[in-house]
Amino acid sequence: MLSGRNDTLRVCCPSTGPVQDTQVAPLPVPTLPISSQGLQVQWDVLNANASQYSVAVRVTNTQRYTAVSSDPGWSLQWAWQMGEMILECDGCQTLQQGDCTSCPACIDNPSINSAYSCDPIPTLIDGSPLNGSLSAPAYDNSSSSTSFTMLLVKARQYWDPSLLTFPANFTARVSNQSQGFACDPPTGLSPSALETVVGGRQTRNAKASYVVTCGTVAGNGPLPTCSVSASAYFNSSLAPSSSCACGCSSSNTSQGGGQCDAATSASTDPAATVLLGEDLAGLVVPGQSEGSCGTGCGIEAHVTISDADETGWTMRLALWNSAPPTIKNWTAVLAFPQGFAENLQEATSVAARFDSPPYADNLMMSGQPTVNEWLLGDGGNVQWTLRFNRTPGSAGYNATGGDTLAVSSGVFPLALLVGGQQCQMPAFLPSAKGAWTGGGVWSVAVAVVVWAVLGI
Repeated sequence: MLSGRNDTLRVCCPSTGPVQDTQVAPLPVPTLPISSQGLQVQWDVLNANASQYSVAVRVTNTQRYTAVSSDPGWSLQWAWQMGEMILECDGCQTLQQGDCTSCPACIDNPSINSAYSCDPIPTLIDGSPLNGSLSAPAYDNSSSSTSFTMLLVKARQYWDPSLLTFPANFTARVSNQSQGFACDPPTGLSPSALETVVGGRQTRNAKASYVVTCGTVAGNGPLPTCSVSASAYFNSSLAPSSSCACGCSSSNTSQGGGQCDAATSASTDPAATVLLGEDLAGLVVPGQSEGSCGTGCGIEAHVTISDADETGWTMRLALWNSAPPTIKNWTAVLAFPQGFAENLQEATSVAARFDSPPYADNLMMSGQPTVNEWLLGDGGNVQWTLRFNRTPGSAGYNATGGDTLAVSSGVFPLALLVGGQQCQMPAFLPSAKGAWTGGGVWSVAVAVVVWAVLGI
């Protein structure tokens, strides 16, 4: 993954500490297709007669690394186009019953006095034991979707079995999302093959099938909720998070007592403090000034390369939760340069596995049951260690001849996601300049990597 540049520094012989040159390498900029993530809704018309029809709706979480938490979980909203009322709702609930004396279908079907919902713009939530939760597909694809069915009655002017108009103005929302996902117009599909009996082999075709894709509008996503700083044993500078990386309010004041300056480095780094301990005091933090503030992030992370030798290198990580809520069953994903899946030797204090192709360089991690599966709030933290093997031709760590080894800044992750949310990475990464040398001869290459992380 090295570019055509020759930014290689060779350092010979043991030393008692870092040299004074503390330059850092520019961080590669990712391209993340977040606009395609959210929920997908499949709508299958099962049966239809002149006045009634039934539908099966499947809701699928398409956020690869983000689970939808329960209570309130997911919700859907739309506007009926044929004056419908919901007669039966199996596996779903509506938030409002609506006026069942004045809706078009109510007036045209006076014999029906037990409608479930007559709201012309219903909001539906999960009525199953899942209580609105959907797993992240990469972690558990089997529980990343759920289904429900509805029996619907139409207004008289639409009493024709062939009239099956799809609802309008679909919106979708998950958990406590402040803004709902934007939904594309429905796309007609070839009628789905549906089981006539659950678990059976016999199928029948739906009368009509549609799919609606709902996701974040590109460029209109929320601010980051976490930030990352980085360090390495071979560099005397910390690559800091930015002030207000996740936003600052007007009530925030800088360490100098004035207004926060987002162009400065963050004034505090609790994740680095817990991970590095006393070693943090010996690091230079570039970019701090009187205008420095905190990150404004609920989650702060620190990544450090703590050591390396002829057999490989060690990475240590910490997450710090300054927000009050405890995060149960936390997850994190590290997006690495291509080829790292073959180099992971051991993960300590964390459950870790690489994703499947085409996302095989994304390392998925979670806490260990009864040990650290909860990230406590108000200053709680979790820490873990990853050990990578050096193999011939391994990404970022190659033999260059004789006893000389090469470790590129590409050994750092290119992106970190916590709970599926992308963290704000530092503007720079520690490079070889300012290296702490050990007992051998080192060559450290600084690479500008052009890359794309898929499926995040």
